[in-house]
Amino acid sequence: MNKELEKFISDHNPADVKSGTIEDLRKSRNECNQVETDVSFIRRLTQGRLDIVGHEVQRRTDEGAGLNSIDASGILYELPDILRDNPVSGAGRRRVDVTEPGEMASVLSNDLDALISPQELAGIESQDEKRLAEIFASLQEFESVLSHARKSLHEKIDEIQLEIGRRYSKGEASISSLLSQKS
Repeated sequence: MNKELEKFISDHNPADVKSGTIEDLRKSRNECNQVETDVSFIRRLTQGRLDIVGHEVQRRTDEGAGLNSIDASGILYELPDILRDNPVSGAGRRRVDVTEPGEMASVLSNDLDALISPQELAGIESQDEKRLAEIFASLQEFESVLSHARKSLHEKIDEIQLEIGRRYSKGEASISSLLSQKS
């Protein structure tokens, strides 16, 4: 895992949830939400690159098996199908807010570009089999790390939100104090 992301996740300690002020909890929740948005954004970019590399692997496999293949420029015509969003259903689905990427997105984007740059991705058909396999494996691992980080962030956000809700329901925090801070 990226050191900055790992540090952020470890710095948002569950023990702080019970002892922090309501303002600290809101701030922590907002920070976690921003980082989760950044991780989700980079994860989606990673999945797109994985789809493109996977398509090239499949194209070569089909070509080797004597199936019809397209020339490399044909990938442009297939990009909508390659990158089509396959909706996920289920209880684990979260609402996605589209916001401007934050600092963590920039850091993680650099990590992603180190695995395969946009220029290298544009010339994917020129990569040899060994490099293609390396790229695919490294993108899969990176996506897995990002998925794990998202899960950790979701757990932290949920824990913070539960504590905020508990404080309101027990009268330890009030709506009027929240409203007075906004004015």
